[in-house]
Amino acid sequence: MTIKNIPAGYKVAFWTILLVAIDQVVKMLVHCNLEVGDKIEVFSWFNLCYVENPGFAFGMELGGNYGKIILSLFRLVMIGVIIYGIAKLLKRSDVPVGVIVGAVLILAGAIGNMVDCMFYGWLLDTQDA
Repeated sequence: MTIKNIPAGYKVAFWTILLVAIDQVVKMLVHCNLEVGDKIEVFSWFNLCYVENPGFAFGMELGGNYGKIILSLFRLVMIGVIIYGIAKLLKRSDVPVGVIVGAVLILAGAIGNMVDCMFYGWLLDTQDA
């Protein structure tokens, strides 16, 4: 079996899993080796800064006891919607590869965020846990 014979859905799943794994490894390396607020100068014009976000967009949080559950359910629904969208795109023959690549990157980011949400403060010692 050659790479060309592998179904596109398997390729999408492989790349998604690989990207989520890389994302989690990098986050763990940063968490174990840097303090919150530390900066790494990659280029003179590009710095990485370690920050923690206990909520969702821009640190916003849903109040109450059920906020994290509501956000988690929303994230799961959106991951399902993205997977459904990618499956529909893969059935079409006129979709550019770049669209699929972009959708896979979004899916991997969403899954990575869901993993962070599930284990944040449970596996890692954080200031908010």
